[in-house]
Amino acid sequence: MRLRCSLPTLLATLTLLAGCSTAPRWEVNTGISELLSAPANPVAATATADPAILLRLEPGDRPAYRLGPQDELAITVWGPREVWSEVTVQAGQIPRSLTVQDDGTLLLPLLRKVNVLGLTVDEALARIAEGYRGVVGSRFQVDGSLTRQRSKAVLIEGAVARPGMAYLGPDLLTLGEVVSGAAGGLTDSADPHRGLLLRNGQTFLLDYRQSQQSGGDLQRIALQPGDRVYFPQQQSGVFYVFGEVVNPGSFPIPLSGVTLLQALALAKGPVAPNANQQSIFLVRPNSDQPRIYRLSMQEIIASRDVPLVPGDRLFVPATGLTDWERTFRQAVPLLGIGAAATSVVIN
Repeated sequence: MRLRCSLPTLLATLTLLAGCSTAPRWEVNTGISELLSAPANPVAATATADPAILLRLEPGDRPAYRLGPQDELAITVWGPREVWSEVTVQAGQIPRSLTVQDDGTLLLPLLRKVNVLGLTVDEALARIAEGYRGVVGSRFQVDGSLTRQRSKAVLIEGAVARPGMAYLGPDLLTLGEVVSGAAGGLTDSADPHRGLLLRNGQTFLLDYRQSQQSGGDLQRIALQPGDRVYFPQQQSGVFYVFGEVVNPGSFPIPLSGVTLLQALALAKGPVAPNANQQSIFLVRPNSDQPRIYRLSMQEIIASRDVPLVPGDRLFVPATGLTDWERTFRQAVPLLGIGAAATSVVIN
């Protein structure tokens, strides 16, 4: 028995057998220029704000620290004994340690609450001295210093030596100071190209390593209370190659990375003459919807290297002749016709 059918008829039959009448619509980006202009890192797609708008601190430009709740001061009062003996520890006049209350006030002997919220240390000491002058009416000196800052917290997470809360202070104001100081620096497994700064609902991508190597200014970004800084681990992950290659399957991505051309070499493809070297597909699964790029082998060889990211799918299709030969071979059993007694002729 010989089955004669036209190509459109066969396609319609196979579509009905698949249980659907229409194929999903995919947007395919043609040409390697589209791929080169796309963010190679899916995490970058989550960063919606430009870090160029963030304030940088110039060397020597250190704004005065403003007091807030949970900051601690050491206070010493020099003057009449009846005052300093109450304020300081009497044995040797050791400074008294005071904590700024949640309402921004300090609790001092002989005085009502002294509001120091938002003041510098010098302004706070002057206000305390003014308060004592109003009580005892005598001249004396109030000394003090900031011993512990706890009012301006930032959170640093991920691949750092000491993740957790860090507290901004006179010597800890910038991204570089917090990363290298409070957080103890990035670990060997950190990905310094994909740092994130989250602030007030905005996400900034921080290519920290590139900034260090190129003399950039990301390290001088002034942090603000409530900021969250995150450095992920380097993603070794895997990528996938299938289709007309000798060695299809999943492959690990080394920490040094892997390019599109290297991926094809690892899979030992494309295989000639079966492979369609004019339409090689790269599927990149982002968070919203996959992005699909159609490339030619000539473009891949001639262009600069394209790094793959974890989860990338590389598909090398067959040529039209090879593809239809396989399609017919698989379709005949589906149509319920014995392979031994059937042949297919294309009109």
